[in-house]
Amino acid sequence: AILRYDGHRIIDQFMSLVNPQSTITPYVQKLTSIRPKMVKTAPKFHEIAKRIIEITEGSTLVGHNIDFDYRMLRQSFRKLGYDFKINTLDTIPLAKKLLPNQESYSLGKLAKSLWRCQSYPRTLQNPYR
Repeated sequence: AILRYDGHRIIDQFMSLVNPQSTITPYVQKLTSIRPKMVKTAPKFHEIAKRIIEITEGSTLVGHNIDFDYRMLRQSFRKLGYDFKINTLDTIPLAKKLLPNQESYSLGKLAKSLWRCQSYPRTLQNPYR
């Protein structure tokens, strides 16, 4: 998912699984809960590349361990002959500074910890999707 935020609200969003056109390793399946059957009919990267450029243009890509996502995006764009470059901001160092002494800084555990502190119930879904 890509959400474009203007500092006050989400102004655009794009959400989709992507057909990797290759095998999803058991490690990635366990980490993301994404199974081959789920991406079989999903769009291929070249079908969504233009939308990714549109929604990210002039922005900073923010994410948990963003280097992984950025590397995957750059590799996928490189296969299409496009040099995708964008500023990035990793939320892991921010979490470590703002939430010291956490048991873990994994996205799932941070989300569970933060949502436990809320005064209203939320449904915790897989944070990797």
